[in-house]
Amino acid sequence: MRILQTISQLGNGGAEKLVVELSNQLNREDDITLLSFRKVQDWMFFPKRLDKDIDLIELDKQRGFNPIFIYKLYKILKNKKPDIVHIHLISTLQYFMFLIPYFKNINFIYTIHNEFNSYENTFKRLSRFWFFKRIKFVCLAENIESEYKNAFPELNFYTVYNGISKLKDSLYFHKVKEEVEKIRENQYNKIFIFIGRLAEEKNIPLLLDIFSNLENSKLLIIGKDTSEELKFLSYINDNPASNIFYLGAKENIGDYIKSSDALVITSLHEGLPIVALEALSLGVPILSTPVGSLRDLIKNWENGFLSKEIDKESYLKVVKLFLYLNKEEINKIKKKNIELFNKKYSIEICTKNYKKIYINGGL
Repeated sequence: MRILQTISQLGNGGAEKLVVELSNQLNREDDITLLSFRKVQDWMFFPKRLDKDIDLIELDKQRGFNPIFIYKLYKILKNKKPDIVHIHLISTLQYFMFLIPYFKNINFIYTIHNEFNSYENTFKRLSRFWFFKRIKFVCLAENIESEYKNAFPELNFYTVYNGISKLKDSLYFHKVKEEVEKIRENQYNKIFIFIGRLAEEKNIPLLLDIFSNLENSKLLIIGKDTSEELKFLSYINDNPASNIFYLGAKENIGDYIKSSDALVITSLHEGLPIVALEALSLGVPILSTPVGSLRDLIKNWENGFLSKEIDKESYLKVVKLFLYLNKEEINKIKKKNIELFNKKYSIEICTKNYKKIYINGGL
């Protein structure tokens, strides 16, 4: 099959990592083209991991709506003649909406990388167009699929869990391990790690409020502030705490996850964050707010802990529960996480399920 994977840009987020790893896995059997609306830049990690024989098309889209850009996409579809166009992120979908009526022989797939509330209004607006029904929509968990099906019964929804390649130690692992152990200071401290964009939906104020001066804990923060005014980085700088360490953006995040005791997620909303699967693949417990498909992924005491609400009191209970676990209980969680990853969340399983939708229109 000729498959066009397309995304607005190839930054360092979870959707971007999925696109690259999915493209690489599909490339073993199919003809893959990866289209990025924006140019690849030096700070982007994932384009470096793209198979060299995959055709990468970089456009130079600027901010704001540009009708000429639609014509550029039209020419790419005419030239490449893909059997499948797999679209990621809502900003990308909105441009392809104008092209769907003109390419009746192409199957259009759109992966919804977030939970229902994030895109409900957008779907209400776009579903007024008859050709919106031609798209096959992929959700990241059954509970998200159910919400969409109930709201838009005339559309076609499926579930495919995100998948990744299991993280491996980089050449710098031992150096990172030493760095983290120096931060730990003593055997009684637990290392918690947050990895993600410093953005509104990640709930950075709650994260800082929970861990500021929390006994027997050290918090590592890895990520880049994506707001123009750097307001979330300001939250960190303006609320200094002796047990919180901002490390900036890192390419070898697996080294840091493996060196930590637990991954923390305080988000207001999510789909199925790739960083959770990265922790899963390494056996690291996950502590999360009850958002998106994390509500299905995390089972208390089995592979981590899920707070009842998105607030300080509820999340703090989860953190303290983890702090009281003994070594045997933590090892059971680690073993369970690795088993779960191998069973449901590898890139091989993810690719296999996407191909079923590409070929047969369903799982």
